[in-house]
Amino acid sequence: MLRSRGRCARGCSNNRETNNVPVQYESGGDAIHVRGRAGETCWDDAVDGTGVALFDAVMPAVEGEYCANATRRFANGYSSGSFMAHRLARIRADMLRGVATIAGGHGCDPVAPHTPTDHPPCEEYAGCAAYTPVVWCQTSGQNHARQDSLATPAFWDFLSVL
Repeated sequence: MLRSRGRCARGCSNNRETNNVPVQYESGGDAIHVRGRAGETCWDDAVDGTGVALFDAVMPAVEGEYCANATRRFANGYSSGSFMAHRLARIRADMLRGVATIAGGHGCDPVAPHTPTDHPPCEEYAGCAAYTPVVWCQTSGQNHARQDSLATPAFWDFLSVL
């Protein structure tokens, strides 16, 4: 049995197969989507955890089977999947071109200048780590919802141009 050591925000789901932002509805045939599944109800995002080990095993397997561009790998996540995507962005930055997350944290200066995007209430922030564009979508009253109608097109628009 896998032990979940990762951050488990309220809203971690036992329905792990459908607990992903459905970016494939926006990307069509322009992307290969590999939908991971947490070992328990939340991702184990420890550096030596099962989530990182899964990523490390899946990438060469997928790229060995499909015609995939290894310079255009992305990760996205919802809830504890956001924390998992952020962990991968830090420790596998050389393998990922970008990440998109919802209901997880972000690491920019909250008072830095920002500009609107094509997906209100999303704004692109300055004041983030060098060479890492961040788009933040502040929503209220959504609790811990996945917000597919906002996240799905916003994720693909952001990732597809990186």
